[in-house]
Amino acid sequence: MLPAVKGERLAKAPWHEFSFETVLDYYDGPRMLLQHGRDGQAYLAWWNDEDASAERWVCIPVGPARLRGILSGQVKPRHAFDYPEYGYLLVVDIDFETDAVIQLVSTVSSALPAESLPKPEATLAMADSTIDQLIGPHLPEPNLLNIAHTYQQATEWHQQRPGI
Repeated sequence: MLPAVKGERLAKAPWHEFSFETVLDYYDGPRMLLQHGRDGQAYLAWWNDEDASAERWVCIPVGPARLRGILSGQVKPRHAFDYPEYGYLLVVDIDFETDAVIQLVSTVSSALPAESLPKPEATLAMADSTIDQLIGPHLPEPNLLNIAHTYQQATEWHQQRPGI
């Protein structure tokens, strides 16, 4: 059983379903990903823990400037989790068999063991700050377009022109 987390239990997640919209880090499975809420809010999700029946993710809402800093390597993921720009993070426990949210808790990073968050020195730097390809399940267009829009707001690569 996953350890209890202190915080406010929430009845409803801000997204339709927890899915791997954009995987930003992969090691033995997705470890960091980008997720969007019903209102278009971007969430950075970090794989935290698992037991025999569920896995735990820690999510923080991120604005375009913070997302741009994380993707470019200027903001370390640990800093983003330790100092969430909206003042909270979400701990999400997901059932392995049904992919249903078992528990959702709004909390702060100090309520979690330090070793369960990204290492302080870890940096996420996308090559050229670009995403080469977005892949989704059947009929994913609205989610993929939302991701592309958020990514375009967070980066400036789409404004670059080739040298002639």
